[in-house]
Amino acid sequence: MIAPTPHFELADIQFGEETRDDDGEGSPTGLSVLNDFYEQGLITEVIGLVKSGKEAAVYSCRAHPSTGYGMLAAKIYRKRDNRTFKNDAVYWAGVSVGKRRERVAFAKKTKAGLAVQAGAWQSREFKTLGLLHGAGAAVPAPVATRSGAFLMEYFGDENGASPQLHQVTLTKDEAPRLYQRILDEVALWLAHHRIHADLSAFNILYVDGEIKAIDFPQAVDPRQNPNAWDLLQRDLENVHRYFARYGIEGDAAWITYDLRRQYMDPRYRL
Repeated sequence: MIAPTPHFELADIQFGEETRDDDGEGSPTGLSVLNDFYEQGLITEVIGLVKSGKEAAVYSCRAHPSTGYGMLAAKIYRKRDNRTFKNDAVYWAGVSVGKRRERVAFAKKTKAGLAVQAGAWQSREFKTLGLLHGAGAAVPAPVATRSGAFLMEYFGDENGASPQLHQVTLTKDEAPRLYQRILDEVALWLAHHRIHADLSAFNILYVDGEIKAIDFPQAVDPRQNPNAWDLLQRDLENVHRYFARYGIEGDAAWITYDLRRQYMDPRYRL
């Protein structure tokens, strides 16, 4: 058992494919990860499945008091054969992964290369959250990591996670304020050399009248990735598409240009 609480049983939870190992024999890899977090004194109970996506699944957990949190989210990446990052070369352009042998395998997408890539996605997200949260960004605080999974701050309660922005109807006062809040966040991330690269109303949470951004595995560094500015413009177009319903107009191309101009100006560099 993962947790000692009497009412908790594994049968109460909808575990997905990410709990099975790569050989297809159904050994509980994901359950082992959750159990490891329990044995490390980080969680005391797994409450349930929050969401199951193409690349990973997220579970809500009751946190151990020593963590300083009431609840945590456990993100477990799917086994590499079941992941569907689309056009992933766009996100890895200009990035050097591992030693020469690993880079060759990565480029050829061999089985070993896919294993390297799998770890790189997770490492990239965990490090990005640490960087941005430390800078004061509205993102989950990363708590702990191990192969194939990590723990982070959870937004919501035992009844469910905070809603995604696309699920919310904003008031006429909230819409312009949150629109500007998102633009400020994008600028803050950029000041710390990060572009989300998949930002939309589906991975922005509405939390007590504010926003929290999630899902950063594909985040890129504009100092390395030649596609960074195109990805930033796409992010802004997605944001504008959502806020257009509230009559908010914005020029994603112009904002991208202005942010890039400021970013390249050494007076704005950290």
